[in-house]
Amino acid sequence: MGVKTTCIETQKAKNRMSKKRIEERTTMPIVLGSARIDMPTEVAADPIAKEKWKALSKIFHKTDYVTSADSEIIAQLCLLYSDVADLRRLLANDPDVDRLAVHTKIDSKVRLIAVLGEKLFLNPLVRKRGLPPPPKAAEQGELQKAGFDI
Repeated sequence: MGVKTTCIETQKAKNRMSKKRIEERTTMPIVLGSARIDMPTEVAADPIAKEKWKALSKIFHKTDYVTSADSEIIAQLCLLYSDVADLRRLLANDPDVDRLAVHTKIDSKVRLIAVLGEKLFLNPLVRKRGLPPPPKAAEQGELQKAGFDI
């Protein structure tokens, strides 16, 4: 039989682990997906969504907080921008349309855009408060500075 695993909280409560080991176990970075995000076909087919995708790809270039796991959220955001543009075009071109109903649809889509933008850290305030701080570099001792490996 192997070693029975217990959760970190139980081990912390029983003082079975050192502080360094607890820190190693609790500060493991979670990486979902890769940094490469491919454009979905439905976004590539829509010119407005494609332009928004290109604009977002410039924002998220070389970031570590948005990965390929978020590609569906980014695609939905781009398609929502396209839908809002279509509805505004409908308001401008068709005088017989029910303007209140169209404005209601636009408002609901803009609310969804705001929610998805917060999930993707597009709002600077959310980005400042929501992202974890960058990891601190471990300080080197005198022996490590001299070139010895410990």
